[in-house]
Amino acid sequence: MKKTLSVLLAVSLLLALTAGAAVPAAAADPESPAGIYKLTGVTCGSGSDLAIVSAIVDMGVKYYLILRGDGTGSMRFLEADISLEWDENSIFIPNKRPVGGPDHFSIPYTFADGVLKMSTKAYTLDFGALTAEEQAYYEANGSGSLSGLISKAVQSLTNLMDGDLTDALLSALGMGAGGSEEEPIPDGEPSEAPVTGVVEGIEFKILGAYSAEKDGKPYIILNFDATNVSDDIRTPGDANFGAAQDGAFLDIPFDVDIGFDQYNINYGIWPGLTIRCSYAFDYDPDGGTVGFRINSYHEENSVLFYADPKNLDDAPEKPFDFNTGVTIPEELRDVPEEAEHVSVEKVEFYTAEDGSDAVRFFFRYLNDASSDGKYHSCMALQDGIQLPVIYTELDFYADENAPADRLRTLPCRLRTDSPVVFLVLESTDDDTIVEAARILEVG
Repeated sequence: MKKTLSVLLAVSLLLALTAGAAVPAAAADPESPAGIYKLTGVTCGSGSDLAIVSAIVDMGVKYYLILRGDGTGSMRFLEADISLEWDENSIFIPNKRPVGGPDHFSIPYTFADGVLKMSTKAYTLDFGALTAEEQAYYEANGSGSLSGLISKAVQSLTNLMDGDLTDALLSALGMGAGGSEEEPIPDGEPSEAPVTGVVEGIEFKILGAYSAEKDGKPYIILNFDATNVSDDIRTPGDANFGAAQDGAFLDIPFDVDIGFDQYNINYGIWPGLTIRCSYAFDYDPDGGTVGFRINSYHEENSVLFYADPKNLDDAPEKPFDFNTGVTIPEELRDVPEEAEHVSVEKVEFYTAEDGSDAVRFFFRYLNDASSDGKYHSCMALQDGIQLPVIYTELDFYADENAPADRLRTLPCRLRTDSPVVFLVLESTDDDTIVEAARILEVG
């Protein structure tokens, strides 16, 4: 359930070299988005994405967006700078991959009350305008140094769980699946499903591939079951997903509602459980065989599957059914309710802003929560599958300078009336254990 430090550092190492162009002051026209912004919030696959941003903030590293009045700009992180262009509707970021794909990615944005949101259905990046004091700091210090980050990051980032945020940023910056560091996907003949293999403690059973169309654009979607064959909670999205056609890597679309069950790869699942997932890619319906690959950053295991784009499966009739009625493992009932490094102070069931049933946990990470090479995180599950976080009701970014023991919340949307399990997980380089567990009846 974790990505190594090298994944995060790749964000800076793979970007363009630092640029020395001047940046604008805050816009004189309050309705114009031209100005300097810093990353203040991220909505993406799972709650652990927020841990990545939190760790960056805690280390004093900023992710800046600069929009100049002439329609040019850049995104800056550490010692790196990505040029971009923008208009009143979208931000255009060049595709830096050597083969395949469009010349640039177009990401829509909104601007209101000094807040700029770059949004797709896969993620949202929130940027806030700099104050005069923050702008002076930026002009004096820039976005931080890579060498300075490394000395601070080894302890706090090595065990970060999930890499969806990093993957989203890499994709947004034109370095998603199939980047220049990727080994080519070998050619192959169409596969006979199912094809099975184990990566990152997940057994992937590839059932086939089907097509979908959105806004007039065709997509090919890998359809598979993911079974946790490890002895701890695992997330299918911890693996890497890539596809290639006619010698070029295929792009991953930002939208997550193109195929059934694509968002499911972001959920942690009990050992022994299976969840249906999918993964979409751009493709040419008239092109050659599409090769899919599921692999790992730190394992040699991989799963390959090949599909003929002219002979694809029919789309599933309905999404995966989450109401599985899974029995809570007896061993969890023997785990203490209280954790050494996380204090749970309140739990409430409530109605979310969208009218759905929800549960909210109030907790504190204690000051020594990251000591001794360990990383602690919280997760809520129902029927053995992680609950989706309600990011619009999350107060994680209310005060980025708050002490480590500040009160935090984890609001989650309920799926069924099954008991909810709230876990405190303790991760090291080699293992993840359940340090504390609370089992709550719904209603």
